[in-house]
Amino acid sequence: MRIGIDAWALRSAGGVSRHLRSLLCAMAARSEGQEWILYGGGPRPEGIPERAAWRAGRRAAGRLWWEQWGLRRAYARDRVEVAHHPKGSAPLAGAGVPLVVTVHDLLPVTHPETETFWARRYWSLQLRGLPGADRIITVSEHSRRAFLSRVDFPADRVHVIP
Repeated sequence: MRIGIDAWALRSAGGVSRHLRSLLCAMAARSEGQEWILYGGGPRPEGIPERAAWRAGRRAAGRLWWEQWGLRRAYARDRVEVAHHPKGSAPLAGAGVPLVVTVHDLLPVTHPETETFWARRYWSLQLRGLPGADRIITVSEHSRRAFLSRVDFPADRVHVIP
């Protein structure tokens, strides 16, 4: 199976980056017969499993363009069979393949006063794209409940994986 992963978060040292690095190491230790293609920016980051292919995407038009259209095109080009977006983003028009999205929290939505005007607009858009995902992973039961209270999504397709 060919899995496409939005790995742009690996460019930072934040929580999503640490989570994704841990996930990739766990997948490398446990999964045989899978091919991963990581889509990110710039040179290949250090510390990710060698068996994962790296595609440096063009994000010159911005984060929104990349998440809404760039990844979908990359998945089609590389014949990805399933995609994972670990940063809570989902294209409004769908990913073109089955999509799993990890939602860490909804702080930009539940506490909009902590975000800039444009960040609030961005997260509002992302929230509208999430119903197009095939599965949602949350990192806690609290995040699961918060997600289900704000997004019309079947509860049996939202899974907590700490």
